[in-house]
Amino acid sequence: MNLKNRNGSFLVWLSGTGILLFLNLLTGLGLLSSVASVDGGGVTAGLFVMLFLDVAGLAGILYKLAVSRKRIRRTQDRLHQIFGAQELEKEPLTHDIFLFPELLETACREKELAKRDYENKLLKKEAELNILQSQINPHFLYNALDAIRGDIVEEGLGDTADMVEALAKFFRYSINMKNNIITLEEELDNLDNYFKIIQYRFENRFYLINDCDYGNAALMEYKIPKLIIQPIVENSINHGLEPKTGMGIIHIRSTFTNRYLEILIQDNGIGMKQAELEQLLDKFNDPAASATGEKPKKGGIALINVNKRIKLYYGEEYGLEINSLEQLGTEVKILLPPIEEKGEQVS
Repeated sequence: MNLKNRNGSFLVWLSGTGILLFLNLLTGLGLLSSVASVDGGGVTAGLFVMLFLDVAGLAGILYKLAVSRKRIRRTQDRLHQIFGAQELEKEPLTHDIFLFPELLETACREKELAKRDYENKLLKKEAELNILQSQINPHFLYNALDAIRGDIVEEGLGDTADMVEALAKFFRYSINMKNNIITLEEELDNLDNYFKIIQYRFENRFYLINDCDYGNAALMEYKIPKLIIQPIVENSINHGLEPKTGMGIIHIRSTFTNRYLEILIQDNGIGMKQAELEQLLDKFNDPAASATGEKPKKGGIALINVNKRIKLYYGEEYGLEINSLEQLGTEVKILLPPIEEKGEQVS
């Protein structure tokens, strides 16, 4: 004897075994019962069991739906915290489910932007902390250097006076925390002051050739993070030119492509071995490793920091590229967003 209802429940008498089998295919619930025979009472009991299984199965389905809905509502509430109420409350819950991929993608994007902004603020705070730790009043030092320069001028030591003036201007530019975004022209002017100090220190052993187009107003007014060129030049002097015998030359020029504004800084220093260059590039790909790992043998900490600052400000597409040949020199290429035809900076 077999009985079946519309909900997928079966009542099956296994003849010769004395067993009634109750089974609900929808929920997977089943029950075995041993009976002596299938009479009216047995059938009635079987129907009651079948009804019980249907009710239990339906209760299980409703419970699962309630749990699922609760989880979906929890996720929706979390999205409300991220995006605000917006239009989510106006749509059915089923509509919200289809919005999840788009909303989660937006959440990830906003999280990345927030992380980048946070890291920028950390870098700024670190620089400010370094100044505070130095226990130096910048205005006092600048005024002291200016007074020394005045005395030197009276003594007729023009070259020394020029060096002190350049040092005062370089110091003022470097410690001014109010303007972290400046024009390219301001950055190049600061580089000139820095190189005057270098020439005085090394008795004109090094020379700077600056071929950037000062007549291009859009180029000169281009906004960049402060101190992204001078640290590269300083790195070239310390690790490329100073160990070299003979005259050292640093050549700076700017070029335009469809994708970038490129600022190239080349030196004729001792260059790097291939293994040293690869080690430095590995640090570029994993800047966090530089905090705990081995420092590059040819310097590179300044380059890593500049590269990271550019990426934080403009995006991962931009930053530094480095090429070097041992005993021939090193080229550092700064890649920045291009300038449109109207002279507007793309960022």
